[in-house]
Amino acid sequence: MRVILSLTALLVLSLSAVSMAAEESDGALKTASIYESLDDAGKEKFGRLLAAHSLIKSVEHTQDAVTKAVTSCKKNQPEIKKEIKKSYKLYNGDIKSIMKKANRAFTRTIALEDVLPKKEMRAYFSIIDKEALEIYSTVETIAISDLKACQKLQLQLQDEHETARLKDILNQNFGFTKPLVKD
Repeated sequence: MRVILSLTALLVLSLSAVSMAAEESDGALKTASIYESLDDAGKEKFGRLLAAHSLIKSVEHTQDAVTKAVTSCKKNQPEIKKEIKKSYKLYNGDIKSIMKKANRAFTRTIALEDVLPKKEMRAYFSIIDKEALEIYSTVETIAISDLKACQKLQLQLQDEHETARLKDILNQNFGFTKPLVKD
């Protein structure tokens, strides 16, 4: 049985993978070392940086999975190619604008925070990124291609409530807005 996850559920799974990379790897030693060297205020700042970085990378990974699914559907289901492309363009544009803003804010935050020198902080996040990619590469993905699954994906991409909810979650977590959508 094939399960098609909601876009929000896919984001949560991706965030879990990034967290695992930070917990079960060589990067965990570096994380612990940095954390132990900080005072309480530094620990709080470092925690916020880790959370923001993990969320950014999780969304990027999720967006990559959605893009691959859309590409597969366009290739294998030409009768819905135009519709799914249009739905994806609208959905992706909304998420992409939030992510550009988040990446800019994260870069500025690294430059402004005094947790570690900027160069060390960037090197640390490079280690975490590499380890997360290693974890992602161990997951076997099968692109959807049958008509029913592609139609379901298209409906999810068109679901304004789902997209608004995802945008709200991202905006809240990046500190851009207060909650807008109620479940």
